Amino acid sequence: MQLERDDWKGASGRGARALFVVLISFGPAGILAVASCIDQGWRYRQPTAVGLAIPAGLLALISIGAWFETSIDVLPEITLLTGLVLLVLCALTVPLKGEKWTMMLAVNSHMLLIMIGLAGYATSIVLPTLLIVLSTTVWVIGIMQLRRTLRIWGLADLILAVLVALIFVQGITEPVTLLIALMVLAGELGLVSWLGQRNEKSLLQD
Repeated sequence: MQLERDDWKGASGRGARALFVVLISFGPAGILAVASCIDQGWRYRQPTAVGLAIPAGLLALISIGAWFETSIDVLPEITLLTGLVLLVLCALTVPLKGEKWTMMLAVNSHMLLIMIGLAGYATSIVLPTLLIVLSTTVWVIGIMQLRRTLRIWGLADLILAVLVALIFVQGITEPVTLLIALMVLAGELGLVSWLGQRNEKSLLQD
């Protein structure tokens, strides 16, 4: 609590400052600004600051690509890995009682995973798979944390995954592929239905 009283910089201000530094500079300056923002955002419990710093960090990698080409080459892998790590951390907010961080982690994981899915796997099964993983995670979190917004978000992700698969993925209607897809959908719906029944009384009050 003492940190919060002594902290005179707002969460949005910290994140915007890091983003601004990344946009007007290149090289280590942007990376240091992002690292500082994430560190201070964590210490002062400011999810917004951390949430703005994460995409700014990826922009910093792009900015140093002119003199360090490897950063551009590994950017897709770093983006995918970062998105998956954020999604895992989002799920961990349930057992760790970190509800304050859930929405920031959900937004950033969605942004990074969908972005990389559209950029490199728009016509493959990867994008619908990522959407299913996102859907299941936020839907379950919405049930466990009694957050209607996340439950609706999870359903929207599921609908989007089905539409993307049917429209863009070649061979999705082949019998074996379709059977696997239906099994995955049934598994997710079965999981959320079971959790919903276990928490029925609490959900009715939400």
